[in-house]
Amino acid sequence: MRARLFIPVDSFASKESLPMKFNDAIIAVLLLALAVALFLGARTLPSLPGQTVGPALFPMTIAVALALTSVAILLNAVSSGRMEPWVVLNDGIFSPRTLASVLAVPASVIAYMAFADVAGFLAVSSGILFGLMMVFRTKVGVAASVSVLVSTGCFLLFRSVLMVPLPEGAVERLLMEVLHAV
Repeated sequence: MRARLFIPVDSFASKESLPMKFNDAIIAVLLLALAVALFLGARTLPSLPGQTVGPALFPMTIAVALALTSVAILLNAVSSGRMEPWVVLNDGIFSPRTLASVLAVPASVIAYMAFADVAGFLAVSSGILFGLMMVFRTKVGVAASVSVLVSTGCFLLFRSVLMVPLPEGAVERLLMEVLHAV
């Protein structure tokens, strides 16, 4: 038996239970094209005078990692020897649950843009994460605790470590007062 680089999707569930399945080779080629475009785009960023590391380093590193991952997926798909269709659509793709899942992600981006400056990062990101986890059928207790902890962790990381300002609301001001009092 040959070793596989990745566990195939069909080992977790039958293809009939998946609403949509893209051929791994197609996804790998698209991701590889994205990696090349990202790398070439990052090379156009201006370098900082007197600095050995410029603003292009991070996007170029991400592009290389994405390209390596894409090549691994492509090799896995080609070496499997199976001929799969480019896309397999199940009737479940048109179910209300699937459509809600698909629409929830862009809706969350729009909600963040609309409310973050007013309500602040913590309130909006916690609400968005909680809502997304509910759409994706996470237990309420897990969704509530994870959304608050992840949002708070991200806020503190960006604010205190990376020194990147995020939209502030009443919750952020209260959190910073509590942290400064300790």
